[in-house]
Formats: sequence, C-alpha cells, structure tokens
Amino acid sequence: MVETLMWGYSRCYKCGQVGKRNTMNVYRDKEGMKVYHPECDPNIESSVYKILKNLKKYMKNLI
Repeated sequence: MVETLMWGYSRCYKCGQVGKRNTMNVYRDKEGMKVYHPECDPNIESSVYKILKNLKKYMKNLI
C-alpha cells in the first residue's frame, strides 16, 4: 500500500518521521527513492547537524 502525504512532504526511510522534502536528503537508486532527515542520513559522515550537535554538547560542558 502506498501512503499519500501532503505535497512537498516525505517520510524518512530510517526513522519513519514525516518531514518537508526540501529539508531532507533524497537518494534515488534501482530500488526506488530513499529520503532521510539530515540527522538520520547514513551517507553523510560530517553533516552540519552532527557538528552542531557536538558543538552544543561542548558549549554545555564549558558553562
């Protein structure tokens, strides 16, 4: 069964949460289209999200 979401929204392939397509990473392969949140994306090692998350932890430790 294919799920219908509002225009411009997609479901994350990893966590299942719905998000805006323009803020998510889209990959197309022979299996179809896979959409990931930046924080769930297994293809990005040093994403901005991970850097900011680590920076936030570092700043908490300073205070």
